Amino acid sequence: MIFLSLGGNQLRMAGLQFGNLFPRYRSTAISLMSGIFAASAGLFFFLQLAVDAGISLRHANWVLAGIAALTLPVTVIMPCHHIPYNDEEAEKTNRESVELPLRRSFLSLSSFTYQMWFFFNLFAVVLFNTFFNSWISSFSATADEAWTYSSLFSISAFVSPFVSPLPGFAMDLIKKRNLEGLTNEERRIQELRCPALPSLALSVCVIVLYLCLFFKTPAAVYLSLICLTLARPSVIAIGNSFVRARFPGDHFLRLIGIYGTVVSVLTILQYPHFIWAQHNYYMAQGFMVAMVIIACFHPLHLLSNTYLRRVVRMEQKTSSDNELTTPLSPDAIKLKVEAERGQLEPPQPA
Repeated sequence: MIFLSLGGNQLRMAGLQFGNLFPRYRSTAISLMSGIFAASAGLFFFLQLAVDAGISLRHANWVLAGIAALTLPVTVIMPCHHIPYNDEEAEKTNRESVELPLRRSFLSLSSFTYQMWFFFNLFAVVLFNTFFNSWISSFSATADEAWTYSSLFSISAFVSPFVSPLPGFAMDLIKKRNLEGLTNEERRIQELRCPALPSLALSVCVIVLYLCLFFKTPAAVYLSLICLTLARPSVIAIGNSFVRARFPGDHFLRLIGIYGTVVSVLTILQYPHFIWAQHNYYMAQGFMVAMVIIACFHPLHLLSNTYLRRVVRMEQKTSSDNELTTPLSPDAIKLKVEAERGQLEPPQPA
């Protein structure tokens, strides 16, 4: 299981860099790749169907191992270090290499609110998956009815690749809307603000998803599966797109790794929450709903013009300071001195 987690997550993080190949639709590309990763959860449903059809579990696992081995030739042609940031507009406004310290990015208000938003929304989805079987079993009249719900739960994962590009596409559209006539500072503020609406919409979707656990009706199951189809791929997709837009590009993979590690450690709280729910079901589930509501502070703080303007000006100041402190080559210094003394001769006509 450790090998499975390391291999899958590292391949996913390396693949996220391919979003740089599409500078105008970077959020859409990152969201699509994140959604395809989320679709893997539905693989077990087809594995179960194969075993029920008489296929040996040993043979099925060998086939899965062979399919996984197909990723090895692809890694050979991947860039050794990183894919360059091919975005001239971002270079002018955001300065991908502003050389901000990683500590400043990680300890910022946006980083803290995002970590809180990312954890509680993803944790709510994980807890929903934990309680789903016991939830549908508590009111299913027959085993066939429970099997139907369980099958729909697995099939919903395969819809993820078709749903995951939507939040990223929405962010790209918001970023490009009404950009004419704006200054570089205003363009950057617009780019920082674009994840706010998708993030808030996702939190509302997760709240509805979790509230369905309070009702034991078929309608609640169908509504929860619709919300799960939207929320499961979008949590990671929107989160990755936000980190890419908010922080310098060279911090992207390191921050994603830090956030993922923190969430992995905190997910251990799944077990005590499960024990709490055994003794006080509604209070435990209500606590999670309250935490997701509090996490909505993350998208709301992106609507503050004062905060975003301060962030952009700090980026610009850091970029200017880096340009002033960048050492010049000997030839560049010589030309600069000659220019200041007026010793540069005008170019001779051919």
